[in-house]
Amino acid sequence: MDFRTPKRRKTRQKSGFNVAGETPGSECKIRKSSRLLFKNNTASFQIYKKSLISKPLFLNEIGLIFFGGYIKPEKEITIYLTIKYTIDSVVESETREISIEANKWNKFGIIAKVNIIKPTKIDNINCEIKIISETNNIGYLDLFGLSIDAINYEYFLDNDVEDIFWQKNNIYIPEISYTNFDGIFLATFKDKSIELKNGEFIILKSCNRCSRFLPIDILNERNTLSFSNHCVKKYPCTHNAFSKYKIIESDYSEIPKELSKNIEGDKIISYFGHQLECKSCKKFFVNAPLNPLRNSTQHREDSLRRRCIEVLVDTLLKREWIYHKFRIKEKKEFDRFIWNKFDKKCFKCNKELESPREMDLDHTMPLASFWPLDESATCLCKKCNSLKSDKFPVDFYSKKELINLAKITKLPIDVLSSRSINKKAVEKLIKNIEWFFDIFLAHKDYQKVRNGKRASDLIYKAIMKQIKTFYNKKLNLIEIYKKKTSKLPKTISI
Repeated sequence: MDFRTPKRRKTRQKSGFNVAGETPGSECKIRKSSRLLFKNNTASFQIYKKSLISKPLFLNEIGLIFFGGYIKPEKEITIYLTIKYTIDSVVESETREISIEANKWNKFGIIAKVNIIKPTKIDNINCEIKIISETNNIGYLDLFGLSIDAINYEYFLDNDVEDIFWQKNNIYIPEISYTNFDGIFLATFKDKSIELKNGEFIILKSCNRCSRFLPIDILNERNTLSFSNHCVKKYPCTHNAFSKYKIIESDYSEIPKELSKNIEGDKIISYFGHQLECKSCKKFFVNAPLNPLRNSTQHREDSLRRRCIEVLVDTLLKREWIYHKFRIKEKKEFDRFIWNKFDKKCFKCNKELESPREMDLDHTMPLASFWPLDESATCLCKKCNSLKSDKFPVDFYSKKELINLAKITKLPIDVLSSRSINKKAVEKLIKNIEWFFDIFLAHKDYQKVRNGKRASDLIYKAIMKQIKTFYNKKLNLIEIYKKKTSKLPKTISI
C-alpha cells in the first residue's frame, strides 16, 4: 500500500504560561478528603441539591446535569450511580455502573440529558452512590469533590461541539463538566447517620486554560486523573513548569509524611510531570483543532497498526478474512448478517440504523487484545463505537447489557465479564517468534519510517503492552527470539 507523508505540522500550541492568564499550570493545593467506613459488603449514600438552572447547549435543545467526583477505596468495588431530578413536575433518572480500583484515586461521574429550549430550573436533584464489594466488607472510602451541577460552560453554549463532547466521553468525566472540584462535598451530604472522618490528602494542580484546580494522584502518577503525564518515555521529567508545582494553599499545618519524597522547598515534585492543561481543555482547545491535521500521518499510523494486528491474529489462528469466509460459507454478506442479528439497531444506545453502512462493526472483545473479528461481532453506531474504542465489554456495558450481549453473540458471560487477552493467539505468536520478527514485521509497509518512527516499532510496542498487561508482565518477545536464534531481531529498533 502507498502512503504519502504530509509536511510536518506547525507548532502545536503557545506557551502554557500565556494561555489562561490566571494560573500558569504549575501551582497546587493540598486538600483533605473525607473518609467513610463500612462494615458490610454493600452500602449506599446520597448527596442532594435543591435546584439549579440548566441552559441549552451546543446550539441545540439539550441541557446537561452532572454528578461526580473522586474516590479512593480500600478494596476493589463496583459503584452504581443514580441521578434523579424533577423537570416540569416530572421525575427523570439516569444510571451508570463503574468498576473502581483499590488503593488509588479514581474518577467517577454521570451526565444526564434534559430537553430544554431555554434556561430551565431543575428541582430536587438527588444522587445516590451504591457500593458493592466482592469481599466480606467494603472497608473505607476516601471521597473528594462530590458535586452536582448543571454543565453551563460558556464554550458549550456558544459552539456546536456536541460530537466532540461525546467522543470517548467517559475518560474525561468528571473534569469535562467544568465544575470547580475544590472541596469535599460541593452539594448537601444527606446521610447524617454516617460518620465522616478525615481521609487521605489529595493534590489539586492548576490548569493553565480553565484556571481550575483539579486532582492528580501524586503517589500513583501513572494513574492519570485530570491531567495527562508529560514525560513518560524520558522520565524523570526535568521541565520545571510541568514537574514542580508551587504550594499556594494547604489544609495541613505540616506536610503529610507520605509526601516527604515529593517535596522540594515550597513545591511538590512530580516524577513523570503533568501537562499544563487539564484533559478536558486539551480535548477541546488543543486536540480538536489539530484533529483535522492528523488525518494523513497519525491516523494512518493508527489504522496501519489495527490492520497489522488483524492480519497477525488471523494468520496465527489460521483464519480467513471474515467477509470472504462468511460469503462463501453462508452465502450472505457478513455486515448485513450482524446488522439483522441486532435488529438493525445500535446495541448500546438503541439508535435505529437504516442500513449496514450506518453501522460500525465492533469486535466485542477488543482487537488490541488479539480477539479476531468473527460472528460474535457487535452492531454499534459510530458514536458508541468511538466511545467503546478498545475497551473490554465489562468496562463499557452494564451487567444487564452484558447478559443480553451474551445471548446475542453466543459469547459466554464469563468471557464478556473478563479483561483478558486471547491466550491462544499469544501462544501461537511465541511458537512462531522467528516468523514474526523475520518475515511478518519485515513487510515493507511495517518498515517505513514516518515522523522519525518505524511502523514496526509502534506495532511491537502495542503488542507488548497488551501482553504485559493481560498475559505475563515478565514475558519478553525479544528475549524469546534471542534464545532461539542467538541474535537480536533486525526488524525493530532495539
